Amino acid sequence: MYKSPIEVYMSQMQIEQEDNIYKLVQKHNITVNKDELMKALAYDRNQYDAGFVEGVIAFANYLKEQSFMCDPGNGHSFYAIDVEEMTGYIKDFLEE
Repeated sequence: MYKSPIEVYMSQMQIEQEDNIYKLVQKHNITVNKDELMKALAYDRNQYDAGFVEGVIAFANYLKEQSFMCDPGNGHSFYAIDVEEMTGYIKDFLEE
C-alpha cells in the first residue's frame, strides 16, 4: 500500500513527539505507562478542541442574539465592529 511522503513524515514526527513527552515525564521521576499517557493526552486534546468549538458557537449565537451579526438595521456588519467594542462584547458574554 502506497503512503505519501508527507504521511510517512507526519507519522515519524508523531512517534518522536510521543517519545519526547514520555522522556520528559520520566525525567521528573513520574512512573507512567507510555500507551496510557498518550491515550490520556489525546483525550485531553480532544476535550479541549470540543470545548473551544462549543465556546465559539456559543459566542456566535450570543452575537446573533444581540443582533450584531451582519444586521443591515444597525448600519454595520460584524466585521466593522472595532476591537474595543468587540472586547466589551466578549467580556459581557463571559460574565453571563
